[in-house]
Amino acid sequence: MTVGPSPSYLADRARIERGETTCEAVVRRFLATIEAHNEHLNVLLAVDAEGALRQARRLDDMQAAGTLLPLHGLVVAVKDVICVEGQQTTCGSRMLADFTSLYDATAVTRLREAGAVLIGKANCD
Repeated sequence: MTVGPSPSYLADRARIERGETTCEAVVRRFLATIEAHNEHLNVLLAVDAEGALRQARRLDDMQAAGTLLPLHGLVVAVKDVICVEGQQTTCGSRMLADFTSLYDATAVTRLREAGAVLIGKANCD
């Protein structure tokens, strides 16, 4: 099994680097797909559209200033067992239904620092 960036991300990344699209446009495409299919598939428990768009705009500003990060524009969702500041983290449990994280997990911090865009929290059993 090969682990690495998806062909779709590599294509998006190349288009971002060439200036053919923006991180914001890529995020908007993901948000439209989520809107169209998530109710039926129930993949994401929460979608942070505003936060994702804010991250994407920041990355677009960085690129305009000449900076590209290693995961620049990679759209990711984290499982609902990983803490994201200000977002609910239930770990699939009703006992944690009211828990809102006060901090970002180290993995989230590192993803953001590398240029990934966090779009939401993925469902877990």
